[in-house]
Amino acid sequence: MSTPGHGGIRINKEVAFSNLTIDAINNGITQGDYIFFEEDCSWAIVAYEIPRLRESMFRHSNINESDREVHLLGILSSWERKYLLARGIEPITEKYFCEDCRSTINCTHQSQD
Repeated sequence: MSTPGHGGIRINKEVAFSNLTIDAINNGITQGDYIFFEEDCSWAIVAYEIPRLRESMFRHSNINESDREVHLLGILSSWERKYLLARGIEPITEKYFCEDCRSTINCTHQSQD
């Protein structure tokens, strides 16, 4: 998989089918023995579905552990809405987003106001 100037998450198909829902897998890009999730948006699907990976995925973030799930729901509501709806999860409404970064209200932009 190639994404201009950046990467994403690569998961072996066997691991993906053991740890992700079919809805998540359908949002990835399959190449060979791997399923790829693009860095900007699709990575949140993997983080949402495999909570034990969140600590490493958020290691350089200022988002508190207790706020990570709602942050992921905010990202998914904005960029992966069809995934949430396929899972029967109600997307968060737009009123919760920061217009600067399209993230949840706990973003750093809003704390600077």
